Amino acid sequence: MLDLAKRSGLPEQRVPFIFRGADVRLSPPASGNWYDTQPEVTDASDAILAAARGASPANPVWVVPVGPGTNVASAILQARAEGLELKDRLRVMWLGGSNNAIIREFNGNNDPWSMVVVAHSGLQTWIVPAPVSARVAMDKRTEGHLYADNPLGQYLKQIMPDRNKALYDAAALSAIISMRLDLGWIKQVEHVTVAGPEQDDAWTRSDEPGMVRVIRDIDQRAMQRDLFDTMRSNPTRLIGVAER
Repeated sequence: MLDLAKRSGLPEQRVPFIFRGADVRLSPPASGNWYDTQPEVTDASDAILAAARGASPANPVWVVPVGPGTNVASAILQARAEGLELKDRLRVMWLGGSNNAIIREFNGNNDPWSMVVVAHSGLQTWIVPAPVSARVAMDKRTEGHLYADNPLGQYLKQIMPDRNKALYDAAALSAIISMRLDLGWIKQVEHVTVAGPEQDDAWTRSDEPGMVRVIRDIDQRAMQRDLFDTMRSNPTRLIGVAER
């Protein structure tokens, strides 16, 4: 995918690094306290930690796990062990979960305890549930013209099935862009608390503002346009808004 992106015009200096993450899920400690969890130290968790060291409240780093939260949870635990305060340095936008409980969805079911660690760490955490992110979709039979006329766009169009297909991951990135630029693509948010295995990892709605927010409604058409405009080398501009 990165090779196709480079062949489609992605500048060499903007090609991201790739770091291997965890092969196993986190295990709840005997104490039941999230901060006693042993991290799965990997190149990926080290990379997240390195990025956080260079961040600041004025320019925090967004971590966007689009699978289980193991790597980001491990980075949080590593930072705690070395005395590095991550609050206001790191923010999390997690693609996963359902409308009811983490264990009912693929990303959450593969490591439910990692989300407990993230949710209780005090970091600003946003969740885009699978049913919500699935609204950002594409049907190439009627919208094939949106694909970029470059190697990446043509490859994605080729592998896309002839039906309406959820795009999922794009919603998490577009949510961050929307917040940063006040674009209004996030239509409804609720605050929740995240329980552990003794309560089936359930989310409970809270009337008190907390650090965990679940996105319940989005402008899916705007997010779809954002993704395909980006692939056509016309991304939403973020330059000059670091103060947000």
